[in-house]
Amino acid sequence: MRRRMGRSLTWPKAVAFPLVVFLLLAGCQAAGPGAPPAAPPGSPVAALATPTAVPTATATPLPSPTATATPSPTATPTPTPTPLPIPVTGDPRAAILHDPEPQENALCGIVDLLDFPLDPPDALNVSYGGRGFGQFRSRYDLYHAGEDWQLVRGRSNLGVPVYAIGHGRVTYAHPYGWGTDQGTIIIRHTFADGRTVLSFYGHMDPDSVTLRAGDCVVRGQKIAEIGQPRTPPHLHFEIRTHMPDEPGPGYWGSDPTEAGWLPPSPFIWNNRMAAMPGVAWTRPGTAEDPQYIGVVNGNTLLALQDEELVGLDVADGRLRWRRTLTETVTSVVVDAHQTQLYMVTRPGQVTAYPLLAADEATTTLAEAPLWQVDLNKVGLPTLRPLPGGGVVVAVRQDLTAIAASGEVLWWARLAQPAADWLLTAD
Repeated sequence: MRRRMGRSLTWPKAVAFPLVVFLLLAGCQAAGPGAPPAAPPGSPVAALATPTAVPTATATPLPSPTATATPSPTATPTPTPTPLPIPVTGDPRAAILHDPEPQENALCGIVDLLDFPLDPPDALNVSYGGRGFGQFRSRYDLYHAGEDWQLVRGRSNLGVPVYAIGHGRVTYAHPYGWGTDQGTIIIRHTFADGRTVLSFYGHMDPDSVTLRAGDCVVRGQKIAEIGQPRTPPHLHFEIRTHMPDEPGPGYWGSDPTEAGWLPPSPFIWNNRMAAMPGVAWTRPGTAEDPQYIGVVNGNTLLALQDEELVGLDVADGRLRWRRTLTETVTSVVVDAHQTQLYMVTRPGQVTAYPLLAADEATTTLAEAPLWQVDLNKVGLPTLRPLPGGGVVVAVRQDLTAIAASGEVLWWARLAQPAADWLLTAD
């Protein structure tokens, strides 16, 4: 593979899992056939007087009339709104796909959905794919700017078909674009919002590279076959925003994401999820294990990723604030009353922060904590909010309950560590 020398910096984690937010429709369950109409809340129910016998007039004096108790109005129950799922019938993917149509800013059509370059659409039979982006390779003293793909690990992949990941226009194709490392192809993809990216395919068999610059391709179209470079046959796959008409080096001297490259597989997954029915927005991350915390006060989504606590606008996913964490936080939860946030570190230090109202209808985190409690229990602590406020900490077999004020309420030891657990109001 071609290489270019440069300075070396530490490369962060490369695998990304985006946050996805779904829209749900809410409705009320309709009353069954023949059910009486519900009265508005608070409306009195008419009381029907019971007929009484009229006494026959006599010569004796009539008794004084006595007050008749009138029944008090009773409240009519109001139907409780029941959330209803978005109705999806058939194949959601089929509803998204469309043939490319030439447009002024996209002569080869707009991207509908992105697939993977081997065994599309989902690369289900690929034994080695999506690996190696941003990794430091001591052999070259550089960072890998793409992913390595092999259909079958441990066997020759010479001649394996390679496919276009989406509708687009070829900007570069050469049977020997990388010389002895063989053929290269670049395709520009245009999205509905005007954004463009380039997909790059390297180590192609020279005889299979028949496309030329300006050709249109469609998603899932075979564009070439894996060739025999100096290394074992494999596909070098990139997503980038620069160099539309030159192969590029394949490696870089520093973080590739700061020089115009994007993590390929996470980019494809993010596009696919964003296109699904019911998705309001997505936000790509770079953490290997992002933790969704919850929505606070209906306006701010909290998440833990990349050793940062972030607050996102629940309406559109915009970043409202972020807090860099100086220690390894293993669990974060919000108080049952949504007034405090609790986090715990690996050494067992529990910290509570107030949640404050901020501008633009968002909720933010106070700078200074309310309190800290050191449990001095080493492990992987997890948290659950107490129903009445406060938090329970689980470390191996030990459970510790802490009030919202920071007071330790009780401690218990289980017979064995719990695989998973939850708290109930009981």
